[in-house]
Amino acid sequence: MIQKKLGSYKASLSLIKTGHYVFGTTHCSHNSTNRNLASAISIRNCPLRWYSTESSPALASNPIETMKSSDYNTRHKNRFGGGWLWLIPAVTLGLGIWQVQRLQWKLHLIDQAQSRIHQIPRVLSCESAKATVPSRDQFTRVTVTGTFLHDKEIMVGPRVFHADTSQDQGGGILGGGKPDIGYFIFTPMVIAESTVGAENAIVLINRGWIPKDECDRPHRKAITGLVTVDGVIRDGEPCGKLQSWTISNKPEKGEWYSIDLEKISQWTGSLPIIVQMVSDSPINQKFSPNNGQPYRPKVHAKLRNNHMEYAITWFGLCAVSTLMLASKKRIFRKR
Repeated sequence: MIQKKLGSYKASLSLIKTGHYVFGTTHCSHNSTNRNLASAISIRNCPLRWYSTESSPALASNPIETMKSSDYNTRHKNRFGGGWLWLIPAVTLGLGIWQVQRLQWKLHLIDQAQSRIHQIPRVLSCESAKATVPSRDQFTRVTVTGTFLHDKEIMVGPRVFHADTSQDQGGGILGGGKPDIGYFIFTPMVIAESTVGAENAIVLINRGWIPKDECDRPHRKAITGLVTVDGVIRDGEPCGKLQSWTISNKPEKGEWYSIDLEKISQWTGSLPIIVQMVSDSPINQKFSPNNGQPYRPKVHAKLRNNHMEYAITWFGLCAVSTLMLASKKRIFRKR
């Protein structure tokens, strides 16, 4: 048996010397034909991959070192790349925490705005109206005394409104109750100033919503004389680049599709302030729909609040990226 193995070993060495075959994946020393018995037996465990050659080029100087160097470069590259990839869960985790903080801040603003709605109204004079900033003072409860300018009245719409629930549904988002299509009435009001010689100020009063079939009715009652209304300060709607899908307003045709406060105030000559009349005030009872006046929606502190969805998204990306990198690390270690 041993003699047969020695014979096979010598035959292999002769093939190598003639240049017709070379070893493949494993490097085996063949400098001497005088091998001991252990070397002769171990040749069986040395896998050969045969390649036919035209010439007899020298074998690689040290293929094992070459393999080690290649393996080191691969490991070093993977470690370097993997380290940078761990920034993904770190950054997404930070963004998720930031959105949670933004959510708390927005909820505080909503609570603050809701409390303003139910406060005792303060008198909006000419001086205080000029100092009012809608974005800062939004939902502040005020009372205004003055005279309506019906000749400068505008209608914004069409808007869907649920008369059964007295809720404005914006530009067509249906909800509960019976929806109707109509317009919101904005009438400028000249504030009555008690101070002699003081310059008058004009503000916009959102009187409420009317159905579409009543827009052109001549018998729609106009409010004359000095009146007092109770409402809250409101800002306009985002226009321009933020709402590029919205149809542009056409003041010269009397078509207003969005509450562009800047353009409306320029067209009517009023300050950029909107006072939305509330529906739960005794002062406004004389302006009820039963008396031919517009429907007044209930005022709610509606502020854009998507921070919870954003936080869930970022935390989800953090979890997924962490699991992917952890599984990649385990697979790399097994190799």
